Amino acid sequence: MPSPSPTIRRRRLVAVLVLLALLVGISALVLNLTSRSNADPERPGDVSPSVSATTPEPTSTSPTSTPSPSLLPAPTLLPAPSSIPGAGNSAAPQTPQATPMPTMTINPDGSIAGDGAGGAAGGTGVARPNPTETGVPTSTAPRVLYFDALTPVADCRTPGTREVPLTFRWKSTNATQAWFAVGTTNAELHPLEEVPATASRFTGVSFDCGTDQEIYALTVSDGRTSVSASTYVVRQLAP
Repeated sequence: MPSPSPTIRRRRLVAVLVLLALLVGISALVLNLTSRSNADPERPGDVSPSVSATTPEPTSTSPTSTPSPSLLPAPTLLPAPSSIPGAGNSAAPQTPQATPMPTMTINPDGSIAGDGAGGAAGGTGVARPNPTETGVPTSTAPRVLYFDALTPVADCRTPGTREVPLTFRWKSTNATQAWFAVGTTNAELHPLEEVPATASRFTGVSFDCGTDQEIYALTVSDGRTSVSASTYVVRQLAP
């Protein structure tokens, strides 16, 4: 039998090699699929998870009753200081207070504007208790009903005028003594002279034109309690 030619043998060899390569590729593919199946038996997507949706039932809430407010006990009233045992019935002594000096302006028509007290504004002087007075005055205690200057503005407009005569009036009740003073609020402590308890026209006092204003005081007493009143007189100069 004649031997095949070299070309035929090469073709047979190539066919065998191709066949072997196919067998090797198929074997590798089968091994790959087998290993993947063993490593991941259930891949995502193979099994459709079942999801059960549960609708929550509404929860009924019963309204909470609001408790009615409880009545608070009525506050206990404390007794007045006079009814507390050991407190005593004496009143606390009054604290002396300084009388502020007013600020006043004289208008061109001779009227006065400002916060002056008493006769400086052309009105009645206000009675001020003596700083040394203790206790609350009763209906029988002395009182100054009014005290003022009939000339609350001293006319010092004329050149060379040094003093201007003044006239005062006052009325008191339940008083047995009275004093008049200048430059103070307590005529009993710094008296100019002792005067009647009531006077409709009191002269003999002059205003010094060298000062802007001056305070005058009246103090009355019944021998136990003293009450003072004061008033102001201001200077008027030429415009």
